[in-house]
Amino acid sequence: MITIESVSIEKRTSSLHSPFVTALRRVSEIESIQFKLLLDDGRIAKGECVATPAIMGDSIEQIERELRHIVIPELLSLKKIRDEELPEIALNLPISNSARAAVDFALWSLCNEIKPVSIKTDVTIPICDISELSNLLDNRIKEGFSVMKLKVGQETLSDLRARIEIIAAREISGLLIRIDPNQSWSMEYALSAMNLLGDFANLIEYIEQPLSRFSLDDNLKLKQSSDIALMVDETLMGLDDVDRIIDIGAFRWANIKLIKAGGIYPALQMAKQLSEAGIKVSIGSMMESEFGLCSAAQLAHLVNPLSVHDLDAAWWLKEKTVSYENGILKT
Repeated sequence: MITIESVSIEKRTSSLHSPFVTALRRVSEIESIQFKLLLDDGRIAKGECVATPAIMGDSIEQIERELRHIVIPELLSLKKIRDEELPEIALNLPISNSARAAVDFALWSLCNEIKPVSIKTDVTIPICDISELSNLLDNRIKEGFSVMKLKVGQETLSDLRARIEIIAAREISGLLIRIDPNQSWSMEYALSAMNLLGDFANLIEYIEQPLSRFSLDDNLKLKQSSDIALMVDETLMGLDDVDRIIDIGAFRWANIKLIKAGGIYPALQMAKQLSEAGIKVSIGSMMESEFGLCSAAQLAHLVNPLSVHDLDAAWWLKEKTVSYENGILKT
């Protein structure tokens, strides 16, 4: 039985060492909200979230209002909570999935030990001028990363080829590219790009969410046009999307993020269903501060501790307590 003594929230701002640029947004700092539960036995449980207007359609102000005016009164009104009730509490609150993720992880941590983990991860190469790509790539290779997430937009096909050729020229054992257009490709462009990228199929692990999240059916046509695997990301916004993702049969990979899923309890359910359907699950994160990133690392350790996940968000921070060594996140 759990008794909550107090609930609080705290806003934090964390600066990045360089801009994080995708087809959807440009980020130079991260504003996050930490959610804390103090129990009557002195224990403190924490969760954290960020706003991603371009992806989740929320704002930091909205999240703060929801936590302050909905979550805190609701939790304080509960006298005692049984362990078996914890998975349902955040799920039943009328709040956004971003806010729900912070609450859900705090509740989950009340009954689960948070241990230091070591998780393999890729590292992102943001959208940049082609002339800058070699330097960015070589710096990441020197740090020990061998799996690169290449952010792209709908540029000319010749420029897309040029980017891949620069990476292919590095004859590094185990080097892989994950290409992420962040929904920016039209269907016509995607078909042409997939054909072009077929020349580098042995180097490309998957292409992540090339089309709009609302163009689900078109992904099957893309799958049939190429042997390169597709990953679903923004189309997979929560438990309600899992069945239709499985049914469409277009994706070999799925990217699960705590903020999209609404917390670790629903994320674990999503991972189980997708894995049972033969879809490989990778755990990712938004651009989050290190506590949110550590929460995602706990999920990755539970889902598949040996996979190379997508957990480089804290690598971008100017100041951090976690470390990245030879492509491994250590919390």
